[in-house]
Parts: sequence; C-alpha cells; structure tokens
Amino acid sequence: SKLDQWKSKGSQSIREKAREIAKKKIKEHHFQLDRDVKKEMNKVWKKAKQSLE
Repeated sequence: SKLDQWKSKGSQSIREKAREIAKKKIKEHHFQLDRDVKKEMNKVWKKAKQSLE
C-alpha cells in the first residue's frame, strides 16, 4: 500500500520532503546572467576597479 511504501522510505514529513526537493533543485540549478546584464556588470566592475587604482 502507499502507507507501507511511505513507511519503508523513512516516513518523511512534508517539510522534510520539501527540504530534500529544494536542496536537489538548488544543487542542480545552473544560473546564467543575460548577456546584456553581464556586459553592464562588467562595465561597472571595470569602472570600480579603475577608481581603486
């Protein structure tokens, strides 16, 4: 039965299962900036770096 399957898998609460799913999704996510945003951020970085030299 579904109850037996749930018990055999460790009887996780909804909170525990949600945490497990969230951790997996965070671990597997590959973030990429939009090309234009990245370009603007690089401009800001270069300007900040120059002001410190």
